[in-house]
Amino acid sequence: MDNVFNKISLSLIGLALVFYLISNQFTALIPGFIGGFIQLMLMLGRQFPSMHKHFAHLNLFFFGMGCGATYKSIPLLFGYLLSGNDLDRPLATLEQFLTFVLCLIAILLGVQSFINARKK
Repeated sequence: MDNVFNKISLSLIGLALVFYLISNQFTALIPGFIGGFIQLMLMLGRQFPSMHKHFAHLNLFFFGMGCGATYKSIPLLFGYLLSGNDLDRPLATLEQFLTFVLCLIAILLGVQSFINARKK
């Protein structure tokens, strides 16, 4: 599971950097902070193996917070795609949607991993 969390957190950091370079807005770095926090928890999980499960749960909590903070981009983006509604901040909406998708994938894979671990 650490491998998946690592890849998704690095994707969030990369996403933040790309959108920051495009928009030059500080708020574009927010997904990078989520990714950086996940990286910190992964590092602590390797440092303290007995606490690894707790750090994994904390990672899922922060991925959930990422989904909760960005879910409003879904109707905005689909409204734009399906009916041509204007977007007030198109880059921000796109970045929020991509952050939502990455966080949701992490949650789904993490929960699946936890379920599989309980079956063993």
